[in-house]
Amino acid sequence: MIETDGVALRLAIVDDHPVARRGLAAILTEEGDATVVASVADPADLPDPADLDLVLCDLYLAGGRPAVAAVRDLASRTRVLMVSAAGRPSDMLACVAAGAGGYVTKDSEERALLTAVHAVAAGEIDLSPHLAAITRAASRSAGGTSPLTAREEETLTWIAR
Repeated sequence: MIETDGVALRLAIVDDHPVARRGLAAILTEEGDATVVASVADPADLPDPADLDLVLCDLYLAGGRPAVAAVRDLASRTRVLMVSAAGRPSDMLACVAAGAGGYVTKDSEERALLTAVHAVAAGEIDLSPHLAAITRAASRSAGGTSPLTAREEETLTWIAR
């Protein structure tokens, strides 16, 4: 069940592939407690993001460029969950740094997607195990040591689970 405080979530989907938009919308509305108010290829075509509980945004939109600027703009007005087939680790990390509350791959199980939607809509962070591993690797790349404490590493591992 996807709801916050007993109220159905108002969601929007931004993906340049029509089949992906339709598939995500079907999964998200199947239980009847979420409403997809917009399904668009370009973030400029969204209604006011402040009126939305969550935007699901593809990592790469038309033109193949990472959606970092779109995420930064959207995240300043609502919560954002990245949903993509794959991506370069630096692009995924850039979107999370720009304000995305999580990242889910399109090959995830439906339950994992719904869990991520619920968590991010509630203001939590949801990282797939894949993105958590990338985050750990990126944190270690500076000088061969991790700038994270042992407790932060442990916390990141638990978030990924």
